[in-house]
Amino acid sequence: MTAIFDRYLDVIGEVDVYKFEASKGQDLIVSMISAVIDAHLELIAPEGNVEMKVDDSGGGTTATITRELSSSGLYTLYARSATQGTGEFGKYTINFQLSP
Repeated sequence: MTAIFDRYLDVIGEVDVYKFEASKGQDLIVSMISAVIDAHLELIAPEGNVEMKVDDSGGGTTATITRELSSSGLYTLYARSATQGTGEFGKYTINFQLSP
């Protein structure tokens, strides 16, 4: 499954939430891309624990999770600014890929 979401963060401290069903062993690649937001992604496993967190890589503004999923069930993905509370607003894109 592949999907692209164009969204905006326009409130201080805003966190956008994405949910998806997946099976153990599936490969996930998800990127949060923005020219203006210091991107931060957090992946929550079906059991409620944090499976992975990433801030932008290499000093840029893109955060990417590449992961083989550890469980089956409903995953939650949080997308936000890494500098919450500083007034970073603007457009971002989520590129989502989940292997069959």
